[in-house]
Amino acid sequence: MAISFGGLATGLDTAALIDALTGIEDARATALERQQSATRQQKAVVQDIALAVQELAEAAEAFDSADELRVLGAVSSSDRIKATGSADALQGVYDISVSNLARAETSRSFGFAQDAAGVLGGAGTLSITAGASTLDVAYDDTMSLSDVANAINDSGAEVSASVLFDGSVHRLQVTSRNTGVANALSFADSGGLTGLDAVSAEVVSAEDAEFTIAGTTVTRASNIVDDAIAGVTLELLAEGVTDARIDVKADPEAITEKMQGYVDALNAVTSQIQRQLTLTGDEAPAGSLFGDRTLQMLQRDVNSITSGFFGPETARLSDFGIEINDQGKFDFDAEAFTSAVAGGTEKLEGLFTGETGIQARFVELSGRYTDSIDGILSVKNDALQDLVDRLDDRVLRIEDSASRLRDRLTSQFTGLEQRIAELNAQGNQLLAMLGL
Repeated sequence: MAISFGGLATGLDTAALIDALTGIEDARATALERQQSATRQQKAVVQDIALAVQELAEAAEAFDSADELRVLGAVSSSDRIKATGSADALQGVYDISVSNLARAETSRSFGFAQDAAGVLGGAGTLSITAGASTLDVAYDDTMSLSDVANAINDSGAEVSASVLFDGSVHRLQVTSRNTGVANALSFADSGGLTGLDAVSAEVVSAEDAEFTIAGTTVTRASNIVDDAIAGVTLELLAEGVTDARIDVKADPEAITEKMQGYVDALNAVTSQIQRQLTLTGDEAPAGSLFGDRTLQMLQRDVNSITSGFFGPETARLSDFGIEINDQGKFDFDAEAFTSAVAGGTEKLEGLFTGETGIQARFVELSGRYTDSIDGILSVKNDALQDLVDRLDDRVLRIEDSASRLRDRLTSQFTGLEQRIAELNAQGNQLLAMLGL
């Protein structure tokens, strides 16, 4: 391996000269790398804003139909009946009474002195019918009551089994998983050893829920009823209720919660745009999009929609407590919104729904800016990626050029040192011959 000691013959610091000459190329590469880093930051900002625009369109789609704006709540006057409304509910008042709750059947076996292996004293097959389904469970004289209960639970039958100890005897207990007469249990025991097939085994009879709505008697197999009042789910918690009332009406709080999600999505877009287009120092930091015409255009488009009038009643967002502040963000006055929709949602429906409503405008804006093929932000993102790739190629070429220049200069200075050394040696020999 050759070792070079630069400047020994010439007295020149050749290493410093080489570093200085190649350093010009290195500086060019460093400047391009800084530009590349800034471009990557700009690309990330564009991607974040594009995602926020898409999420804003999705938030607006939560209001693309009148039903989604007519959020109805069902309020029960009794804590013994729980009522939940949905978009399919119809406003109205319903008087309701509950005379009987639905129950699941429970049956118990003979009493056994212990829960131990062989307690049944033989083998057999227990057929369990729950509703329209029958399953067979085999047992033998090696099994305990708990083993039989586990076999029943593992059988797939619509029942649950356990072992009950009342202080003197153990009993195998089987309960239907479903309430109602239609889900009553019946048993057939080929060995006759469990006693579950005896009439006396039934300790809780299957019963249907019975209640009246506006004087009309209704029966259901379950205590959770979702088909008696359109769009309302009733949960019957107790019987003997005679004076309950279900009031189905608009739920301003639920609509307000949905609107808050829309305002949050709107601010996610406007805040990012505002942050990029606002100069906080003497100059824009590297990687910002200050002054970018695409973001300025997007800002104008968003402001045009959010300040516009829509619907037959020429409504706008500010009519519902949604207004832009000095910082470019939207404030949401939930109290003003609740008050605006308390009397009905028709005006709000006109603002958001339909082909010319805010929802449709934001969906169109999202497609225009974020379409993967020709969306404005997508095209800008692709252009920034192209610039990153071009800068990467230029950096590689400069680094390669600098490397080749270093090799060439090193070779040239090494040759110069060698030639000077040879001349010095020849001069010394000549002086020696002359006796000087």
